[in-house]
Amino acid sequence: MRKFYWVLAIATIILWQSATASARGDLLCEARETVEGHDTYNGLLCAGIAAYDSGRYEEAVAAFKKALDQFLFEYPNFELLPRLALAYQKSGARRLAEEYLAESELTFSVYFGILECKEENNVYWLADHFGHRVKHPLAERTMNRMCGAILEPIYRPETFAGIGYNCRLLKTLRAAQLAIKGE
Repeated sequence: MRKFYWVLAIATIILWQSATASARGDLLCEARETVEGHDTYNGLLCAGIAAYDSGRYEEAVAAFKKALDQFLFEYPNFELLPRLALAYQKSGARRLAEEYLAESELTFSVYFGILECKEENNVYWLADHFGHRVKHPLAERTMNRMCGAILEPIYRPETFAGIGYNCRLLKTLRAAQLAIKGE
């Protein structure tokens, strides 16, 4: 009888944990691009990854694009751009793959401090390390995604864990570059 109560207690704990996990909207996948507290974004991201992994690339594109449209308060929404570029590549949309890869490269350049958001009279623009305005067809789209006073402190990792996270982001970007450009 004692064994029965132990089994019952363990089963209750497991059921309770899974019920509270779904109530909290815990992550459906372990993707590094997930953002705590943004269940809709995380769900779309994970659905896109599942579709991509299953070879349903158009479905992955749709999920990633919807995830990119989500507002992530106090955080720029850019990390899954390389995944979107790869999904476009796999779906046969080479021009869009190249476009989103280029946007990935620009956003990552802002994130890592290669490019900088400049503000003049409440208008933002992207600058290179010499302070010159970046002239690129996707510069404005990148600026809209990455620039703003609330976002810029995020671009400086303060811990080794933050640097490690950045390395994982670069690995995703590099995989997209290799697949799309063959570099």
